Amino acid sequence: MKLLIDTDAFCKLAICDLLEAAVDELGGNLRTCGRLPALPYMLQRGKLPTKYGASTCSTLESIANRMPVVHSTNGSILDQFLQVNEIDAGEALLFAQSIEGEIPLITGDKRALLALKKVNGIAALLSNRIVTLEAILLALCNTHSPTTIHSNITPHTSVDKVFRICFPARTIDPTPCLQSYFSDISNAVSPIHLWEPIALEESDEL
Repeated sequence: MKLLIDTDAFCKLAICDLLEAAVDELGGNLRTCGRLPALPYMLQRGKLPTKYGASTCSTLESIANRMPVVHSTNGSILDQFLQVNEIDAGEALLFAQSIEGEIPLITGDKRALLALKKVNGIAALLSNRIVTLEAILLALCNTHSPTTIHSNITPHTSVDKVFRICFPARTIDPTPCLQSYFSDISNAVSPIHLWEPIALEESDEL
């Protein structure tokens, strides 16, 4: 696997028809992007069908079934994450696999990210591997134009707070808003250094 994605990021990007573009942005494709074993079952019952609708989840399930499954990983690393209440078992598995495989992880779980500070010695191991939704959307805006990404997300703003605020119905450039959110989460998770789009890296150097 070249890439990992958590359930939250998978659903939101796929609903907006941006999943394949996001994965491609990070040098992978759906066949090399790992997802949690429980994802298809979560799309069949429980909170996800209630939130997104059964028809949408059925479509997402067909996409998920094309992706490889993340299996168990180094027990000692995994146990460190499992000891933190704010990090659930699925996210713990993805964090551990990201470290063991030295591969990026797209995640929408801010609660888990903020809790990473509770895991000793983890900052260096995960730095530059955690890809937030804001970061990948900034990268997509740079690659495909803000207008294109805006048109994909605007019909689905109800699924995410950041979508709703940064992509209002009227056509505006979402980049400044996304950069603000990215800056906030970057500061909050420091000393872990989040993955940044090239455009942001260049602006930091100026």
